[in-house]
Amino acid sequence: MAGSRADGGLGWRLPAGGHTEDAQRAAGADIHLTQLRASVNEQAVYENAVRKRPRAWIWRCHVDLSNPEPSLWEYLKPFVEQDDAMVLRIPEYERELSSPQPFFMPAIEPFSIKNREMRDSELEERLRHHEIPTALPLVVQVSRFDHWKDPEGVVAAWRIACEQTPCTPVLLGNMATDDPEGQRVYEQVMRHRDERILVLSREDTALVNALQRRAAVVVQESMREGFGLTVAEAMWKGTPVIAPSASCSCGATRSCAINWGVTPTKRCAAASRPRATWSSTWTSSTHPRPATTCRT
Repeated sequence: MAGSRADGGLGWRLPAGGHTEDAQRAAGADIHLTQLRASVNEQAVYENAVRKRPRAWIWRCHVDLSNPEPSLWEYLKPFVEQDDAMVLRIPEYERELSSPQPFFMPAIEPFSIKNREMRDSELEERLRHHEIPTALPLVVQVSRFDHWKDPEGVVAAWRIACEQTPCTPVLLGNMATDDPEGQRVYEQVMRHRDERILVLSREDTALVNALQRRAAVVVQESMREGFGLTVAEAMWKGTPVIAPSASCSCGATRSCAINWGVTPTKRCAAASRPRATWSSTWTSSTHPRPATTCRT
């Protein structure tokens, strides 16, 4: 959300310390709602209410509200209802509120640096710059370091898959500024880092583009998801995707889904094995690949 119009029109806000941050905990995470935190939240709501009219205020909620933590949601609900609307990405997130709840599907920008076409020379330069080996097929997950993205599960799936098909897993991510657990999750994942498992914390959208195009398969093993745009990004590039239902934000994935019928780690590994050989001879100019998503 960026700024608000000064002409009394539609206003957008991302309240610092307000209910946007705490809604992530409403999705089911642990609650640490201290009295100080509650005071900060309530002050932010008060300040927004003072300058609210004549603008319309809309909360663009990107978190999964299908099964919120009851006590925290009851705390947040009166504040949410002071907004003129809460925009959600799918109907399953709708809650019982007095304010309207329109649905607006998220979308990627196909001409941004992250998604635009890349020449093979550009792609290989980015991978060399970040010292990413390409002798083996790449299995890639792009996400922030968050336990909801299940990076440990991706590593476990790779260990199973590489028993039959040697491949290199690449976990590329960053720490969200509003997630105090991000550094801890990153440190946990870094324990697995060796010459075969690459864990990168980079702010390089061209690298995201290169990895999603060069990958034999992109994994998005989210247990809970917000916008889930990395699935759409990889599909736009024609790269196979393995993702649970929680990761699939775009309606197209629902029509090309496979239910593997086993545990998340094992089905991720099973899906990776037959596809990991695709990148051994692939180049974007000679072997364009169809967009395929396996929803687990």
